Amino acid sequence: MAVYASTTTLEAVNEILLNAGLLPVNSLSSATPDVEKAKAILTSSSRQVQSQGWSFNTDRNFKISPDATADHIIIPLNAMSVDTVGESAALEVTQRDGILRKTNRIDGEDPRVFDSAVYLDIVYYLPFEEIPQAARWYITVKAARRFVDSYSASGTVHGFTREEEMYAHADLMEDEGSVGDYNMLDTMSYVNRRSI
Repeated sequence: MAVYASTTTLEAVNEILLNAGLLPVNSLSSATPDVEKAKAILTSSSRQVQSQGWSFNTDRNFKISPDATADHIIIPLNAMSVDTVGESAALEVTQRDGILRKTNRIDGEDPRVFDSAVYLDIVYYLPFEEIPQAARWYITVKAARRFVDSYSASGTVHGFTREEEMYAHADLMEDEGSVGDYNMLDTMSYVNRRSI
């Protein structure tokens, strides 16, 4: 059996199950209700954490040009959010059906038509195996706690605690600070925006 340096999806699901006092599985194709629920909560937790935008899943000041055939700006399907920056900062946009749309357009103007490139910060949703270990572990702990909370309303099952989730979050913040090379002001801004 291969040993991986980072938590795999199967390992994360098993961690979730074990924290609820359930038996681990050998494969993610085990279609039991508990496994399906654990996978769904892991995905939901990953989406929630990644939507905050981290150095590992954000392209900053990314220049994207209109499609040559329709003058539309196509946004990657895994883009969770977009924000105009730099020389495009005054342009208000949103994404719909994978196409960037102007929200502050002139009456009668097609909101999908752009005549020049736009600079964006784009936050992407990445598969679990493509994110750093600190993020995987925080997401796993968060998902395990949510699973246990939903699994046992009586509180008789005790998995990861809120305190352990806070430690995992602190580890992720430390990793983000070192990878992103943020200064103290940047770090304080991140802490305020990324509370648990």
